[in-house]
Amino acid sequence: MKKPNIIFIMIDALRARNLGCYGYDRNTSPNIDTLSKQGTRFTNAFSTNNSTNKSLMAMLSGRHIPLDKEKNILVTKSELNSFSNSGGKFLSERLKEHGYKTYWLNDLYGWQKRGFDFYFSNNKKNQPISLFQNIKDSSRLRSVTRTFFHYMPKKMSDNIKLKYGRNNGEMATEKAIQIIKEEKDPFFLWIYYNSPHIPYNPKQFTNKFVAPKTKNYFFKELKKHKIKKEMVGFFKGAFSKYATFEDIIARYDSAIYHDDYLIGQVIEALKEKGIFDNTYIFLFSDHGESFDTQNVFFSHHGLYDVCTNFPLIVTGPTIPKNKINESFVKHEDMVPTILDLLKIRYSSLEFDGNNLLSKEKLSYTTAEEAGYQNKRSIRTKDFKYIEPVSKEDVVCELCNEIHGGKLELYDLKKDPEEKNNIASEDTSTLTEMKTLLEKHLKEEKQINERRRIAHKLKNSN
Repeated sequence: MKKPNIIFIMIDALRARNLGCYGYDRNTSPNIDTLSKQGTRFTNAFSTNNSTNKSLMAMLSGRHIPLDKEKNILVTKSELNSFSNSGGKFLSERLKEHGYKTYWLNDLYGWQKRGFDFYFSNNKKNQPISLFQNIKDSSRLRSVTRTFFHYMPKKMSDNIKLKYGRNNGEMATEKAIQIIKEEKDPFFLWIYYNSPHIPYNPKQFTNKFVAPKTKNYFFKELKKHKIKKEMVGFFKGAFSKYATFEDIIARYDSAIYHDDYLIGQVIEALKEKGIFDNTYIFLFSDHGESFDTQNVFFSHHGLYDVCTNFPLIVTGPTIPKNKINESFVKHEDMVPTILDLLKIRYSSLEFDGNNLLSKEKLSYTTAEEAGYQNKRSIRTKDFKYIEPVSKEDVVCELCNEIHGGKLELYDLKKDPEEKNNIASEDTSTLTEMKTLLEKHLKEEKQINERRRIAHKLKNSN
């Protein structure tokens, strides 16, 4: 039998809780919901970082790379060196070695290119520069345009966005269908969608969902906070002056519907080609999105569940159908899962993740961020603990405030939305969680050192 194909469908900034199959009341995701019944849906998938680039590193490497000391949402040179010096190899490189054609349907730069035969930046040299690209390349034009959009009548604004808005989802879908129809070799196909990433501006279905009228105005609330002018300016370019929280959430949900519609076309192409049943599909996001949790507004900094809990659905020839898996899982689990599915051998020391379908259960999951904040967290079934890396990291550089508290502890059974910080009330649990986090970080360093030494010895022989 021909080797199975592998498709990664990644939807940037997609919250698990806003999908129908995860219990949402809006019909945002009919195709994704159908797909979930054809495989296994994971309810407790948590990102170990809320940055796209660092999450991508975890997905491709199967490892949680210790963060550099500097704040950076990108993967730094020292983090890459840490990976390479410990014998790291990306999933794309491994699959190429085993006869797979590898495609990533998005722009790729630097380390992300490793192991991919095709990516969009190979094919953009002769494309005309759009109006919005000119604006994007000029800070002065960006500032003027954002203010213009902020005060523009909504209908006019929507029409302009329809003409000039993001179209990478359409491009990725069109190319994916072409590959599915024409490729004869087994393939690894990564399809990238980002309509649910701020400013939630798909080219179609912009107003699929309409919010009830309220006076819960977003910019009125924003004035109560000390958010940096650059971010306020960005919000002005994204949302109308009179936008309510409910309006923006409806926009976000409409963006999900847009990508779901495109995903439906990819699934249909697989079925028409007759290869759906011989294809493993991993549908997931890199992180979620906070609408207002602990005053993190329409962004994904913060280590709260709205930012770290991501949707994960896996289908394929040997995947249990219509199953719900409640185990703690993470991005690092995806690489060893695929290698096991394809019966590709590897050392147990190579990965920080486990097979998603294994019986081995994690009792907790951890996360870090090093963008606007430098914090880390540990989450069990019942509690979440969050701490800054140092005293200087307590204040958020973007919002100029302390989100949640200097130390944060949440009782997730009583307070699943993480609104009530009980750090000062339950010092016993706080100490227990902090000790568990420190133990994990120490073990993580030891494992990476073992990898480095093993790699050095291997190369010296």
